[in-house]
Amino acid sequence: MKNKFIKRSIAVLLTWIMVGCLFITETPASAAKEKATNVGLAAHCLNAYREDWTYVWGGTSYGAVDCSGLIATYNGVGGIRFDMLYSCQSEGRSWGYVSNGIPNIHGLGLHSPGHVGVYVGSDMAVDARDTGIDMCYQNAYSRPWVEWFMITGVNYPTNGWVLLDGKSFYYENGQYITHTTRTLGGVKYTFNSAGVSNIAPPSNSYVSSDGSQPTGKSAPSVSDLKSLSDLSKQTLLLGNSVTVNCHASGGRAPYKYSVYYRKKGSAKWSTVQNYSTNRAVRITPQAAVEYEVRTFVKDSAGSIVQQDLSMTVYKPLCNTSHISTSKIKLGDKAEICCSAEGGAQSYRYSVYYKPRTSEKWIMAYTCVVGTSVIIQPAEPGIYDVRVDVMDARGKTVKKLTSLNVK
Repeated sequence: MKNKFIKRSIAVLLTWIMVGCLFITETPASAAKEKATNVGLAAHCLNAYREDWTYVWGGTSYGAVDCSGLIATYNGVGGIRFDMLYSCQSEGRSWGYVSNGIPNIHGLGLHSPGHVGVYVGSDMAVDARDTGIDMCYQNAYSRPWVEWFMITGVNYPTNGWVLLDGKSFYYENGQYITHTTRTLGGVKYTFNSAGVSNIAPPSNSYVSSDGSQPTGKSAPSVSDLKSLSDLSKQTLLLGNSVTVNCHASGGRAPYKYSVYYRKKGSAKWSTVQNYSTNRAVRITPQAAVEYEVRTFVKDSAGSIVQQDLSMTVYKPLCNTSHISTSKIKLGDKAEICCSAEGGAQSYRYSVYYKPRTSEKWIMAYTCVVGTSVIIQPAEPGIYDVRVDVMDARGKTVKKLTSLNVK
């Protein structure tokens, strides 16, 4: 009691210094800090009650305030101190009659003739009552409040989570919800009659917070959403199909997938699947070119991650090698032109020949680029000539021809 008497005496002395300018004092909304929030104001008032601030007429000092000073000491909000309701109305802010019910909005102003207070939610209000009574915290409907109003300079949320005094509330259409459940980001939350959630959401979910620590059970932590899709093969023969195996991790399951593809360098994407739970998506390309494949994964919270893949489509390997002539005279030379198309470049060539009556092939040449190979049989007769071409995937195609040496 002695400490409180000393505190009140000092506050009274300071107040008389300010009282001469009381009725010309106004705190414009532009002077309030940008982050003056409704939960911040409510937390400020709850703190004043818990610290047992003193009521001093005209007071606007920390720990010594009157009814409007309680509001004004939070970031200078409130507008005209002696008529905060008028400031609200002149700005076109929302207001109404308490007899019709107070909206589920933290940090609303409450007004009765000659007095203001602050609605802190869950039917409770805080006000700096009077000399000797000081700070009061009680049911808002137990006092003769007439109007509620949105306080000048205070930002009120429309949608999303807010944190006040360690409790989590969820706003929809400008008011916190009560007596209901919501599944948000894959987690089911239950809200009681006061609007308090049974589970605290992830810390980065709050659109507004008073800086307190959430109490009670917390929602499971969520890692970043990642797309882990892949292709069943990255190279394929024209006419065959490839499967896009859609996978994801993190975020909030379940997931949905979209798949698109296009020829490399083209501006036009072809849609294969648009956000479906199907995880095995088949593509059958129509040209032997390189393709780009783009996947999107979307989780139940609406987060989307893109992933780019690529594949190469090739034609069947074809051995187009040929011999320059089918007949030569003994002592002359024959030219074998090695060439191929399709398959997977690059190619490797091997050239063999043998008398038709022999089973042993003679290697004439092996190379990794297309070239011409010269053979000069030592004896007359009919010779078999063979060109083997192998592509980069190890596919081999043989081509046989004959040479008559006279």
